[in-house]
Amino acid sequence: MTSIVARVVAKAVLYIGTLFSVTLLFAGHFEPGGGFIGGVMAASILAMFYIIFGKSYVESHFRIDYLLIATIGLLISSSVAVMPAFLGRPILTNILFEFEVPLLGEVKIASSTVFDIGVYFTVVGVIMSIFKSASGSEVHE
Repeated sequence: MTSIVARVVAKAVLYIGTLFSVTLLFAGHFEPGGGFIGGVMAASILAMFYIIFGKSYVESHFRIDYLLIATIGLLISSSVAVMPAFLGRPILTNILFEFEVPLLGEVKIASSTVFDIGVYFTVVGVIMSIFKSASGSEVHE
């Protein structure tokens, strides 16, 4: 049984930590960080919930298929990695996409950012699948 203080702090850390992990994800191109460390941070927050609240609480409140998340992340990353080959460029070449968005104007997205998002999902999915499996529950439901 964990204390009420740990439970309250864990709920606050969920929001702050998730925001921080997303910040790490997007800061990775100019500073230390990126998809891997952001994913590790997000998985650490979810693992903290398993430890503090218990397996049954987390699985009833966070209905997440971690293997699906990992698969989606792997598909995103691998698709972005080989996409330049179809454009006659080397694999993993960074491509800048520019397009207009109403109310925002011109938006630029680098393929490396999309690749990092895929890595983020893959890392969260794999770490949490391992953690869930180690906690005694079935990974395949």
